[in-house]
Amino acid sequence: MNIAESALDPEERLALVKWYVDQNRLDSALIEIKPLLVDETSNEVLITAARLYAQLRLFARAEALFSRYLEIDPGSINARFQLGMSRFDNGDLSAAIDTWQQILATDPHNPPALFYSALARLQNGDAGESGAMLNTILQHTATNNLYHGKARDLLDQLEQNSESRDGEAVTKAANSPYSTEH
Repeated sequence: MNIAESALDPEERLALVKWYVDQNRLDSALIEIKPLLVDETSNEVLITAARLYAQLRLFARAEALFSRYLEIDPGSINARFQLGMSRFDNGDLSAAIDTWQQILATDPHNPPALFYSALARLQNGDAGESGAMLNTILQHTATNNLYHGKARDLLDQLEQNSESRDGEAVTKAANSPYSTEH
């Protein structure tokens, strides 16, 4: 760190981190946010760092920071959803489903939580509730909603696979063509 960089206050440093993320300079963002995690643990620092770690595919670290954030702001649906995504991306499907169930308990028509819960259940080999969850999305979202299209596509894949009675194909459909974003 040079003299000019050390003169940054926490607010300026966080603004710089966000700018680096926008520029896809994740290495620079990581270098700048680490001191804030030691010295400054505001909600904004925690959520920004958690998202950055998720983008860097450091899911265990992202999960820890999302969890810390939720201790301070337990009502944040966005942070809870992203915690579920970190668990999902880290392969902990049961924990991801449990996390999204917390969202669905208060918002039973939440499209992202429904979609990824259905997808995680499919990947876990539990197709039982998945179809109903995907149909809930179709019933409660506009046709131009991102998750409406994703739910329709996944249901179409499942229907095609069930017609062919190929269990392996259902598993392949559940091994998501969808990338995740944090």
